[in-house]
Amino acid sequence: MVEELSFESLRKVQLAEKHTPTLSPLPENFFDVYFSYLNDRMAALKDSFSLESAKSYENCRKLLGDIIKLRSHKIILRAFTDSESNRIVSDGLTSQEKIFYHSLLRLFNDYELKMSMLSPHTQVAKVEIVMDVPEFVGKDGKARGPFKTGEKVELDTETSALLLQRGAAKPPE
Repeated sequence: MVEELSFESLRKVQLAEKHTPTLSPLPENFFDVYFSYLNDRMAALKDSFSLESAKSYENCRKLLGDIIKLRSHKIILRAFTDSESNRIVSDGLTSQEKIFYHSLLRLFNDYELKMSMLSPHTQVAKVEIVMDVPEFVGKDGKARGPFKTGEKVELDTETSALLLQRGAAKPPE
């Protein structure tokens, strides 16, 4: 939950985002709470306008916009690196940011898949299977296997590396 709704608390979040390369954790409802806060301030301005209140509202609105922009850049970078390493880490993101993050992951993965299908020079590596491996789906969406112990197969380098890493294959002799 957001502790205090104020310009100062927004400023702390903005400074944390500006001065650290990683995302600062925020509660899932952070933006919901602050958008509601801004709507309440706007309603109060309509009831009784003052220049000081209007400036305060505008400053909070700008800070929130800056926080969104800073965090969006970091989320894009996180989604890109996470798609490269095949992991999903959405801790510390707000509910809106999680939707954005997962959409980016899908976009990056779809792009990588489409580009790999277009590549005329898919690199392959030969490995020897050291244990029975059931059929599985590769990163490109194609079925691989099943493979029997002792079988020598030629696979794309990524799948070969995975089998070597998991101890299911070894370099051929």
